[in-house]
Amino acid sequence: MLTGARFGRHRGSAVSVFLIAMAGASPAVAQNPPRGAVRVDDRLAQTVVRPGDVLTIAVTLTHASGFHTWPHEPVVPEEFEGVNPIPTEIELADAPPGTELVEVVWP
Repeated sequence: MLTGARFGRHRGSAVSVFLIAMAGASPAVAQNPPRGAVRVDDRLAQTVVRPGDVLTIAVTLTHASGFHTWPHEPVVPEEFEGVNPIPTEIELADAPPGTELVEVVWP
C-alpha cells in the first residue's frame, strides 16, 4: 500500500501511480513482460485532495498464470542460488507539482 502522497498546490487531483513490476524469470521477459502479465489496480482513499493533505493509495497486483513479481526487498532461498531478482518499485507518475511520495507500506 502506498500511504503518503503529499500534495502541494493541487486540489481535486487524481494521481497516476506507476508500478514497475517485473514479471517472469528470464531477464528478457522481466524487462518486457507480455501485455496483461501483471494487472495493476489502484484505489484512492479520497477523491478531493487539498494542499498539505496526505492521500493514501492502495495498489494491488494481479498476476496472469505463470507470472510473478518479486517483493521490494527480495530474499532468494538457497535452492534458487544464482537467481538475480528484480525488486518491485512504486513511483508516482504524472503527479502535480509539489507532490511527494512520503511512505510506501509493503505487506
